[in-house]
Amino acid sequence: MKDICAKLPAINIWLSAGDAGDKISMSRDTVEKRGVPWSDVYVPYKIRYKELQLDANGKTVRRYFEPDVEACLKLPSPRGKKRQHITMVPDFVPDSDP
Repeated sequence: MKDICAKLPAINIWLSAGDAGDKISMSRDTVEKRGVPWSDVYVPYKIRYKELQLDANGKTVRRYFEPDVEACLKLPSPRGKKRQHITMVPDFVPDSDP
């Protein structure tokens, strides 16, 4: 069983702010601004994070939950409806013949 597990790719659901930003084409600062401390309840337009210690003697670092990062790609804009493009047509169009 150990041999099979060793050959499987590592599953990583925690991303650094830089990796999360690259994944959704946003800056690291934007990811950090959308970050909220971990809770069991999903918050729309926010990315939950945990402070994780990656090494036995290492410092804690903030890691963002990948499913929340991916949800940012699928959510509509929080500012409301998409803008509709309007074509302006004048009421009076002068004749082009002199």
